Amino acid sequence: METRRLSGSIAFTLVAPLPLQNAWERMHWAARRSFKIALAWEIRGLLTGQIPARPIEFAEVKIWRHSIREPDQDGLIVKALLDVLQPTTKRHPYGLGIIKDDRPANCRSTIRHVRALHRTDQCTRVAILALGGVEFERRREESA
Repeated sequence: METRRLSGSIAFTLVAPLPLQNAWERMHWAARRSFKIALAWEIRGLLTGQIPARPIEFAEVKIWRHSIREPDQDGLIVKALLDVLQPTTKRHPYGLGIIKDDRPANCRSTIRHVRALHRTDQCTRVAILALGGVEFERRREESA
């Protein structure tokens, strides 16, 4: 529901938490497709006029999944979100072109759980930071 644009970054809040890995894997392929389409339209609506003309080449995507129950750490996945943030291709037909690619050479993503007190507080906050090539390499080396 909320959108902010900082210098060299994009931040927005999705109305619901991203699905967990178990739910994603058990989802029918048509339901996954529908989810990605809905996610793309939600993000497009939140970022009206803020989607960059060219994709961010080196990006750090930080995600905070607010939910009432803490999931297993390996259950937190970002695949659907990263697919939607990439440019439109045959492989990513719902892409928005915000980040160049989700490969480790171009993108670093982290997801964290934040405990929500009430079901109505559940959401997903996303921050996409545009980094220069040197800055991206330095941060990647620090995390290794």
